[in-house]
Amino acid sequence: MKQTVVITGGTDGIGQQTALQLADEETQIILIGRTKQKADAAINTIKSQAPDTDIQFWQADLSLMRDTLRIANRINEELTQLNTLIHCAGVMLPQRTLTDEGIETVFAVQYLSRWLLTKDVMPLLQKSTTPCVISVSAGGAFPLRLDWNNLMGEKFYHGAVALIHESIANDMQMMDYQQQYPSIQFYCYGPFWVPGTKLMSQMPSWFQWIGDVSGRLIGYTSKEAGEDVATLSQTQPIGDLFGRKLTPKKPTRWKANHENLRRLRQLSADLVQQALT
Repeated sequence: MKQTVVITGGTDGIGQQTALQLADEETQIILIGRTKQKADAAINTIKSQAPDTDIQFWQADLSLMRDTLRIANRINEELTQLNTLIHCAGVMLPQRTLTDEGIETVFAVQYLSRWLLTKDVMPLLQKSTTPCVISVSAGGAFPLRLDWNNLMGEKFYHGAVALIHESIANDMQMMDYQQQYPSIQFYCYGPFWVPGTKLMSQMPSWFQWIGDVSGRLIGYTSKEAGEDVATLSQTQPIGDLFGRKLTPKKPTRWKANHENLRRLRQLSADLVQQALT
């Protein structure tokens, strides 16, 4: 039976490279993204290397909870099984912006939509014999705490700080889901700096230049990160958080604290409800 894999942000960067690694005649791949033009280019690239792969593009704006809910409903309605869900969609912004649902954009795309999509396709994942969810984020790289009062840049905003916050939240999200659904493997994977992706394309040119130079020294390629993610989904090792080369990361006590996990879960549910109403 074919394996079914859904990859958000699968039209470029790490998401596309992951799709390339997983593509074969025994796998159905669904790429979720905003732009059909990018999706067509990605599918052509993947098909050129794995022509027998069943690969589709489903359009969605994951900064919006209503669109995230729509795509979750489509997954539940049109798929008979879901083996692997991989979250790669991301954005980095120089200034704090809110979606028209009132959520800070980076937090919406890289954390809250992941929380909602994962929650809503859980029944379908549970039908699989080897279900797996992977969130490409920090993977435990930041031994920091969430600032509950600045979660969405309410007091202070910087593009890098926003990414750190959503990364910590994603680590906690995966650990929380693992505790709630032990029959499913949940991972947060963090390759740290990956130059050449579109993540920083909206940042100032000087920031991109610094990122490019430093990335060449300490960075990891999209292909290497994609290989890690594909290996993680196929081998499903024990653990929650992994860095580049699938190095296990130990969560801090604060991240693993049950009360903090519960608080973030409730906050996520409240934010989604507010966005949808």
